[in-house]
Amino acid sequence: MKKYIIILIGLCLLFCAAGCQGDAASNTGSPSENEAPQSAEPNGDMVDKETFSVLVPKGWEVMDVDGGVQIYKMSGEVFEVHFRGSNMNDTEAQQQAESTAKQYEGTQPELVELLGKQFWTTTFTAGGVKQVTNLCIEEGVMISVKYGGPNYETNPDFEAILDSITFKQ
Repeated sequence: MKKYIIILIGLCLLFCAAGCQGDAASNTGSPSENEAPQSAEPNGDMVDKETFSVLVPKGWEVMDVDGGVQIYKMSGEVFEVHFRGSNMNDTEAQQQAESTAKQYEGTQPELVELLGKQFWTTTFTAGGVKQVTNLCIEEGVMISVKYGGPNYETNPDFEAILDSITFKQ
């Protein structure tokens, strides 16, 4: 048990050190006419924070972190959303993504649309864990959406969590 707690704390520290990011649109769970219905969507509870809401799938744990939440499983999967800082300029998300990519020999940061916003994103491996960090600045605050762990690319819970994020204005 101590080993898992140490790993979880290490991942928390890694995500905190990697920077901030965020922004997302909500997925109502109802497919549109042009989308195929998804099978076996994870169910769980919505966590409602001051700046956003997000799904915590069944079997996952949630804890508050500075400016947001971290959603995790003891098997090493982690998803974090937070808002941090103030009076930040528009280039700071890109700079943080570049710094993270350089520090962990990650992919060249790219500007991508995610959850209705423009995020700087990079993929990297830290502590043996493959991770993605997405960062943007909105009204001087850095929004961070980070996730990683075993099989995050194919685990439907990660997509469900990401799709569930709704930012409040």
